[in-house]
Amino acid sequence: MTVKLIHLCINVIPVHSQCLQDEKLALLHFKQSLVFDPSTSSKLVSWNSSIDCCSWAGLSCSEGRVVGLDISGECISGNIGNSSSLFNLQHLQSLNLADNEVGHGSQIPSAIGKLTDLSYLNLSNTAYSGQIPIEISHLTRLEILDLTTPYFPGNPSLNLESPNLNVLIRKFSECPINSSLLKLQSLSVVRIENNNLSTQVPEFFSKFKNLTSLLLMNSGLYGTFPKKIFLVPTLQSIDLSGNPQLQRSLPEFPKSGSFQSLVLNGANFSGQLLPNSIGNLKLLSNVDVSTCNFIGSIPRSMEDLTQLVYLDLSRNQFNGTIPSFCMAVDVLMYIS
Repeated sequence: MTVKLIHLCINVIPVHSQCLQDEKLALLHFKQSLVFDPSTSSKLVSWNSSIDCCSWAGLSCSEGRVVGLDISGECISGNIGNSSSLFNLQHLQSLNLADNEVGHGSQIPSAIGKLTDLSYLNLSNTAYSGQIPIEISHLTRLEILDLTTPYFPGNPSLNLESPNLNVLIRKFSECPINSSLLKLQSLSVVRIENNNLSTQVPEFFSKFKNLTSLLLMNSGLYGTFPKKIFLVPTLQSIDLSGNPQLQRSLPEFPKSGSFQSLVLNGANFSGQLLPNSIGNLKLLSNVDVSTCNFIGSIPRSMEDLTQLVYLDLSRNQFNGTIPSFCMAVDVLMYIS
């Protein structure tokens, strides 16, 4: 019996997936609507009609579809409004326009709500101002939303008045037709600072099971901060500084908490620092509760915070002696 061996050689030639023509045209129209200096540009300057747009700087593609656009820091001064061809990029999952003058004091375009695949949206330092559009609530896949506005006198700010933050979050979390479609179950980072929200913090944030960072500095918040938010198991960082009308006392923290940074500077928090539970937050490295209204003695359980590198307890109403561990730990500390 003769056995013949047959060798098969198969060459697999990778096929480059070029971007869709309509998306390429939309991007070129978008570029033409912007004002920027080619000599300082590192991204837009590479957008050339003769090159596949998936190779352009600041873009990322999947199967020929543009899914990521990052033109942050391009010193753009052209306005991006509702008519922009940017909003024709229906497959975008990530959009970063940060550090550009693309707003010129106008409102965030309501057309942003068309980009329903977005999981990351960064509009920080973009010169947008006024009411945040309710259409942002259509972005039900958002994981990170950054609307940071640097503060300086005369700088326009964003605000939530009608609808306010409670109504906006309610749009995310409740719907009589099918609430599961509108819950932001993947939300992990919320950063809204230096804005006049003029609202209370909604308890809905406690339902975001993947929430790791809640940063609401200088945002005109008032009322009682919801206790349940402090108890979200995944929460690592919270910053409520600069909200003097926001109040409550700290809750009893459970063991094995994820907190790494707790910043309440200038918020109207009061009561004690809970000597029996703050020591449960073993991962805490940054604590700033200065300019609050805490009373009583400095809890000795804080000696269990072995990861602590910064501690500011100043301008409160603590009494008694400074615990000896405060002198022993290697941290940058303010207590007066």
